[in-house]
Amino acid sequence: MENTTAIDHFYKFNNIKPEQYASSQMEAYTQNKLYDSQILQENLEDRISCWIKRFDEDEREYFYSLFENYSYITENEYKQRIYELCNSIYEDIQKKQIKREEVLFVTVPSSKGVGSGGDSLRSQLLCVNLEWGIHKEQIISDINKMDLKLLDNKKAIIFIDDILGTGFSVRKTMENFAEHCSEKNLDNYLIYVTGILMTKRAIKYINKKAEEKVWVFQMQEEKNCIKNCMTGGYIFKGEDKKKIEKIIEKYEKEIGIEGEKSFVMGFEKCKILLSFYYNTPNNTLCSFWKYTEKNVPLFPRDRDKRLTLEAIKKRKKKNTDNAYLKGCVDTYENV
Repeated sequence: MENTTAIDHFYKFNNIKPEQYASSQMEAYTQNKLYDSQILQENLEDRISCWIKRFDEDEREYFYSLFENYSYITENEYKQRIYELCNSIYEDIQKKQIKREEVLFVTVPSSKGVGSGGDSLRSQLLCVNLEWGIHKEQIISDINKMDLKLLDNKKAIIFIDDILGTGFSVRKTMENFAEHCSEKNLDNYLIYVTGILMTKRAIKYINKKAEEKVWVFQMQEEKNCIKNCMTGGYIFKGEDKKKIEKIIEKYEKEIGIEGEKSFVMGFEKCKILLSFYYNTPNNTLCSFWKYTEKNVPLFPRDRDKRLTLEAIKKRKKKNTDNAYLKGCVDTYENV
C-alpha cells in the first residue's frame, strides 16, 4: 500500500482537509489558515515513510490499517466535541431543574505542576461556554487551592477529562476533591463524570468504584466513546484477527518496555488509537507515540523525543542508503 493512499484514508476518516493547513505559523496567520505540523501533508508523508520501515514488509499492511482508523482530534474538532458534550449535559441537568450557572467543572490537574492536557481542556471549556456567560470560577484547575465557597449556590459537580482511558486519573481527582471538601456534604450535589472521549473499560471501572450518586455521563449513541482497536471487528475481521494482534503485539513489546513500566498495546493494554492536537495519550498503541532507535513515531508524546522535520529527512535518507548498501552486498554475495 502506498503511503499517500494511507494518508488519504486517514484524512477522510478524521474529516481533515489538508489544503486548509499551512506549512508555518506565519503562513497560517497571513493566509487565514490552520497550522498543525503533525498533520501537515508534507510532514506526515516523511514521518510515515520512516515509521512504516520499522515493520517487516509483509506485515506493514496491518499498521497501515491501524493508521487509517486512527482518531486524530484537531483543535477545531476538540472545541466542537467539548461544545456538544456541554450542551448534552446542560439538556440533562435542565430536566432536573438545575441551571448552567449552578454547575462546577472539576478538571484533572497536572501531577507535576507543569503544562498538561488539562490546560487545553480548561481553555476550550471556557471558550465554548462564553456565549451564555460562564464564570472562570466555575472551572477548577487546582483542587488544593480551591475556595470551598465556590460550592455555594452550586447543585452539580462535573468531573471532566480529555480522555478516560482507564478511569484511574479521574477517580484519584474525585478522591482528592472529596478530601479537600470534607466540610461540605457532597450528597447534596448531582455528580457527573465524563470525558471528551471514554473507553468502555473506564466507564465500567468508574461505575464499579464510585457510589450510586455518581453518574458517568455518556452522550447519545455513545458519541464520546472510543473503541479498543482489537475488538468489534471494525479494523481486523474474521479468523485472522488473533494472528494479526499477536504480530502487532510483537512490535509493541520491542518498543513499549521501559524498565518496570510497560506501554505494550498502550498503558494498561487499553489498545486505543488516538491523538489530540496537543498530545497523544499513553493509552494509545506505543508504536504510534514512543520513540526508540528503531521506531520513529507518527504522533510522539511530548515527553518523548520529538524529531524535527530535517532530522526525519536525514533518518529517511539514512534508511534508504542502508537499504541500497544491503542490496549491493546481497548482489555481491550471490555472484
